[in-house]
Amino acid sequence: MTAPHVLHGARSEQRVTHVATVQKRRLMRQIGLRAADLNGIGLGYLDTWARAQAKIELMDAWSNEHGWLTDDGKPPGFVAVYFAAINSARLALGKLDEHLTAQHKRRAPMDLSQYRNPQVPA
Repeated sequence: MTAPHVLHGARSEQRVTHVATVQKRRLMRQIGLRAADLNGIGLGYLDTWARAQAKIELMDAWSNEHGWLTDDGKPPGFVAVYFAAINSARLALGKLDEHLTAQHKRRAPMDLSQYRNPQVPA
């Protein structure tokens, strides 16, 4: 049997860290900032968002391949974690947007609520 952390990868620290790093770089590039432009609080919001987003991406990839229901009609065991990660990502992105607005005394170059992950179809 496959170990739980290998099932979808969202419990694998190595996989989450890798995907989160890609997410952070992509977002920062899209909003026209560098990590050096953020203070500690901003970096914390960015990291929280990226880690939650990475877990969502990993679970999405697994469910796209295997489906959301087993043969007996039950969802995979990670569904509750999936929706918690969606909520965490949403909240962290909103906090990052508020923080950037306050820190830079202007709107971020891109409204973060409009961020789209190119991995996820619109």
